Amino acid sequence: PNGALSTFTASTDGLIWTATFTPATDTEAASNTLSLGTAYTDEAGNAGTVATATYAVDTQAPSFTVKLDDASNSGALSDRLTRIDMPTISGTGTKDDVIQVTMPGTNEVLSTTVASDGSWSVTPTIAMTSGSVSIIATDPAGNTSAAQTLPLVIDTSVATPTVSLLCDSGTNSSDKISRDGNIAVSNLETGATVEYSTNGTTWATTFTAAEGANTVQVRATDAAGNVATSAAFSFTLDSQTSVFTVSLSCDSGTASDKLSRDATLVITGAEAGADISYSTNGSTWTSTYTAAEGLNTVKVRVMDAAGNQRTQDYSFTLDSTAPTPAVLTLVCDSGSQAADKLTNNGNINVAAEAGATLEYSTNGTVWGSTFVAAEGANTVYVRVTDQAGNVSNTSSLSFTLDSAAPTAPTVGLVCDSGSISGAGTDKITNTGTLSLSSVEAGGQLEYSTNGVNWATTFAAAEGVNNVKVRVTDATGNTGAVATYSFTLDTQAPAAPVLGLVCDSGALGTDKITQTGNLTASSL
Repeated sequence: PNGALSTFTASTDGLIWTATFTPATDTEAASNTLSLGTAYTDEAGNAGTVATATYAVDTQAPSFTVKLDDASNSGALSDRLTRIDMPTISGTGTKDDVIQVTMPGTNEVLSTTVASDGSWSVTPTIAMTSGSVSIIATDPAGNTSAAQTLPLVIDTSVATPTVSLLCDSGTNSSDKISRDGNIAVSNLETGATVEYSTNGTTWATTFTAAEGANTVQVRATDAAGNVATSAAFSFTLDSQTSVFTVSLSCDSGTASDKLSRDATLVITGAEAGADISYSTNGSTWTSTYTAAEGLNTVKVRVMDAAGNQRTQDYSFTLDSTAPTPAVLTLVCDSGSQAADKLTNNGNINVAAEAGATLEYSTNGTVWGSTFVAAEGANTVYVRVTDQAGNVSNTSSLSFTLDSAAPTAPTVGLVCDSGSISGAGTDKITNTGTLSLSSVEAGGQLEYSTNGVNWATTFAAAEGVNNVKVRVTDATGNTGAVATYSFTLDTQAPAAPVLGLVCDSGALGTDKITQTGNLTASSL
């Protein structure tokens, strides 16, 4: 046997003999059978009856295994972490060994016997805290194992995750509108697993936001298996940049020439609530824009509520200066004086800014694009509208239009000295001075002997004269031509030769007559 047997000693009556067997350390009963024979010899040499007895000797402490039972292990199988505060402790051992388990915190002691299949388990009845479970085993031989410990962490709660936008972009940092659909999850335990759901039923380890409205829930599962779900988090993903146009509120020049007297810009196509800013250098942006006189180039930036932005350049010309008033003159101041504003031509000259639009009025109230002078006194008002739509101060011109030709004058001789029937109508005269009537007051008489060359004076020639006479009135209108023919005779006749009709004297030349009648010759 594995061990040592001491010397036998006898009792005082010699009937009982005793020896002590000391087994070797860790001797198992199965491998350490002690057989004792009962044969003996007394002092006289007599032999006793032979008999034997067999005993199993067990000095080995029982062995066992211990673990957090799989059913109670809500964490990883080997992390000894659980959310169950009354977890089952299980293990293996030798059949019929007694397992005694002491729970941490509560010091509750639980005992069980190893089953025939070598398994054992205990479940506390009092909620425990984190700590080390102490386990000892006692076999039927009374051997007691050294205590084993099983450190356990009891974790029955997990922090509720907090959900926010990773970047709440745009004009308002708390409006939950963003061009970036990534979300930030905070208030997480180290090592916790995060899952996402858009319907509260189906969960995934990733989340991709959709364009538009989104609602997402986040749940966190810690290493112990505790689960906490966030409140639903709603936000709007807007990653689209709106297309907008820039124009002048009043393109007061011709259509789309980008010339205006009003620099107000109109932004169309921008989302409602978008932030609009302006820059002339691309670096400094302001919410307002003031144009300078002349050519302007401005950058317009539209940023929607989600922070999406687009920039556009726009060039235009601001002309807010009224044009110089027009200078008005008559096309032809045909009157007798160069500046008497009398004319037979109602057209006017307008000196104004190149490309400007002219408007005319006869009363300063009603305006039109043309002007037609009326016969007689006229006052015309002119205003100038430049290409940008600026309107000048009003200019005016007063003048008199006389476009009616004067009537032909009545022509005669001042002295018709002829002798036809003594009536003085034979148009033979010895003076050559013309008599003119029906001449318009202020009119200018003109004379011509050939109808081509005209003069303001007329000198008759000796003999037959054919003269044309016309009148040009004060405004330059030339009347019809009157034609007049007459004979100028300014030569005195030769002296007549006189004689007697009858020189009845004795000599015939003595100029003595009885009748007194004369004869005249050389007429």
